Amino acid sequence: MHDHETRKFLNLHTYDAIGPINADALEVVNSWKKTLLARGLLGRLLAGEWAGYDYGNISFRVSTSPPTMLISGKQTASKCPVTADDFALILGYRAEDFQVRSIGLIEPSSETPLHWAAYEADARVAAVVHAHIVEYHALAPYFLDFVAKRQLPTTLKKSKSRDGAEEIGGLVRAGCGRTICMPHHDGGFGLFFLGESVQQAFLTSDGFYEELERYSLAA
Repeated sequence: MHDHETRKFLNLHTYDAIGPINADALEVVNSWKKTLLARGLLGRLLAGEWAGYDYGNISFRVSTSPPTMLISGKQTASKCPVTADDFALILGYRAEDFQVRSIGLIEPSSETPLHWAAYEADARVAAVVHAHIVEYHALAPYFLDFVAKRQLPTTLKKSKSRDGAEEIGGLVRAGCGRTICMPHHDGGFGLFFLGESVQQAFLTSDGFYEELERYSLAA
């Protein structure tokens, strides 16, 4: 495994337990994680420059005023089941100096600003699932053609950048729908699924995967 930090933002993190989290949301996360892990949408990279790193992350809104969210901790994508200790509570994000304030027994995902931008852009967004189609995935050869033919909302910005977060926010504000594609993601292709509930975000990922699979079989 690499020994360098993938996080780009400044993380002002307090190491402390965040207490219990929504039990229903956690149950949904653990139930769906099994499916996403089996499909390779979440997991651990087995090849390439980033072999040994987990990929993918999950978040859900805690409150709108003040804005807070829970997001899976770094390097927890391949873990199932997860508990409250595997999440960080995000208390704020400042785009001007790319700074995140968080609390938890684990530090938040390196893609936290992307999630925050989606919640800030639309109060109806209650959950986000960020998944990957890694470069060696069986469906990877069909991804770009499928996205182009479906004309799905797309960002070419780096996922761990302030610009990437800004573009995600802009797409969500513009009413892009529930799926945003990230063709230039590290180690393959990224996917950003939005939902008005935790269940809906996962159902969106499910629908995308099944449609991409059908496309590959017909190609």
